[in-house]
Amino acid sequence: MLKILLVALTLTLLAATTRADALYTAAELEQTRARSADLIVDVLRRDIIANLPAAQISAAATVRVQFPARGDYPLAFWSYPSQDLIVLPLESLRFFGDLSLVYAWFDNRQCTVEPVQAYALHVLAGNTDVPPLRAFGLVRDSVIAAHRQDPFTGQMLSADDLSQKLFSSALYFIMAHELGHILLNHTGGLKGQISQAQEREADRFALEHFARVGTAPIGMLYFYMVHWFVDPFGEAQSGHSHPLSADRVLSLADEILYRISDFTWREPSEAPIRQAALAMRQVAEIARNDQLRHLAINHLSDAFPVAGLPQTCP
Repeated sequence: MLKILLVALTLTLLAATTRADALYTAAELEQTRARSADLIVDVLRRDIIANLPAAQISAAATVRVQFPARGDYPLAFWSYPSQDLIVLPLESLRFFGDLSLVYAWFDNRQCTVEPVQAYALHVLAGNTDVPPLRAFGLVRDSVIAAHRQDPFTGQMLSADDLSQKLFSSALYFIMAHELGHILLNHTGGLKGQISQAQEREADRFALEHFARVGTAPIGMLYFYMVHWFVDPFGEAQSGHSHPLSADRVLSLADEILYRISDFTWREPSEAPIRQAALAMRQVAEIARNDQLRHLAINHLSDAFPVAGLPQTCP
């Protein structure tokens, strides 16, 4: 549980306003576009919009997806409700996918995930512009081939299986959340309490998608834990257009725990999503404690130099 809490507290610094330039080349991002863009649009149409209540399906017919090369930071996703437009930067898609794969590798080998968190801090401090796999000296094919026994199902689970579950369910939630902004007629660019209210409404809209299909939004919990430190100390919540407050995180975790059967009726076990929601709830509680937040950040920023990352989970 401590491992989950630490990754929640500090991997999330990836979403801060400082960013490394050019984590990926233009050619690599175009490879991501060629491999993923059409598939993502198809997922939005076939798996999300098609499962909306009938009255909302027609309203979603004009929604478009745009794939710019980069956003303001490596995990930036947003929408323009007045234009029926969802924006998914290629860099954010590739970065979160690679980061999920590195996290899955560490989990598969039962290594502490603190070095992954430290890597996040280095990226945001501008100390490295090396993408996740290369930063840890990992070869994609080797990571994908790694397996371990799933403690909940007893089946052999590959690192690729876990990373894809994290990435795909997070992406589903992100798209459903942004679609919610559009169909709920939200006003883009607002800040403070009004923006916070809109974010919660879009969260609930996305949660209802997962309830309709009976799957667990584990990737969403991971993504929000990663995204927490867009504003780690709450200093910019009143002026930020996508605030992620402790209360918002608590609300999400509590909703999932209260309705856990709604989100797991197609899953083999409730245990993984329950564990993730409980961890998310604890993260929100810790986020209210200034001393614990400073402690975690200072420890991770000092403990793992960039040059030593390849040796942290051999």
